Amino acid sequence: MIANSNLLGRMAIIGGADAYIYSAKTKALETIFENCNNLELTAKGDKVDIKEKGAIVMSVAKPMSCTLKFTAETTSFDKVAMALGSAGFTKTTTLDTYQKNEMFRVTDTASMVFNLKGVAETLDNVVNVHLVTEDGEKAKVLAFTLDTTKRIVTVTADSDIAVGDYIRINYNSVVASGKMYQFKVPSKSNTDAKRVVIDAIGLRKLDKSQILMQFEFYKVAVEEGITLSFDGEKATSFDISMTVLADNTKLTDIEGSQFFRQMVLTDDANAISNLAGTSSVAGKVALTFNAPTGATSVDLQYKLSSGSTWASVATSGTTGVYISGALTSVSTGTTVNGLTTTSPYDFKVIVTDGSYEGTSNIITVTP
Repeated sequence: MIANSNLLGRMAIIGGADAYIYSAKTKALETIFENCNNLELTAKGDKVDIKEKGAIVMSVAKPMSCTLKFTAETTSFDKVAMALGSAGFTKTTTLDTYQKNEMFRVTDTASMVFNLKGVAETLDNVVNVHLVTEDGEKAKVLAFTLDTTKRIVTVTADSDIAVGDYIRINYNSVVASGKMYQFKVPSKSNTDAKRVVIDAIGLRKLDKSQILMQFEFYKVAVEEGITLSFDGEKATSFDISMTVLADNTKLTDIEGSQFFRQMVLTDDANAISNLAGTSSVAGKVALTFNAPTGATSVDLQYKLSSGSTWASVATSGTTGVYISGALTSVSTGTTVNGLTTTSPYDFKVIVTDGSYEGTSNIITVTP
């Protein structure tokens, strides 16, 4: 088993990341954070090789557990609340109103007076007061009175309340624009799993060219204890840390797992698609394809169909697998020599730059 400190970093994510957050339950898009940074995906699991165009560029962990982290920036409290989706930090009726809860331990059943800490300029009203169970669940609605000036909640005596019990008070508080406030998601309060899709600019390990990549995390939960500062006027940065959960409805593939998938969005869109081959002479295969106009490099690769490792065909020589002369931007075909008769081979053409940049279709020919 291996662990990666930052899987996205090792995949060379260089910026421009946009995070789309959906409700895993309703499938609805809840919010979008543009230009996120500090992307991190920590994964632990079995070793797996990541390939680019048939070549192994790194070995990573095929996840058994994952944590996703990124930094977002926004002036919208609505975006923050929808992203965190916590019972202790949720959007209520307006964009600048949030619901907060505080927990109090009963020390005297004859005098249950609790002073709310509050984080905003004014306290609208207390939504409800509950007696809670040992595992933190609401057990009973309690009667109370409220002093909004002093932010004092007095709970009415109740025979079900004993010394040592806990009482949770939920209330709405208004964020005053332009002022900074501290918020914290309480432990184990998350109630809505999310699906996260991240579009980001990546860098190929092989040739350092830029590509648009997309990562989909099927199901995540915001980690407990998130703290952030929010300003209703200035763009506020905050870190989101999410536990990536497995989804057994998703198929596992070599570059991901039931935890997430990755794909390249703009790879090989215009690559050669008409590579074809024939063999009329033992040990040789004749290939044809569109001339890769504007290419700075044209690499013909091959492998035995039964194998997994690709190799470049030599452009000179009389032994081994070779062609007579390097392919160029005006080449429309070539003949591959030195192949083993009756053994099927796979071929592809990799073009750098020009109108046919990318990896061609793969064909199989038996010489």
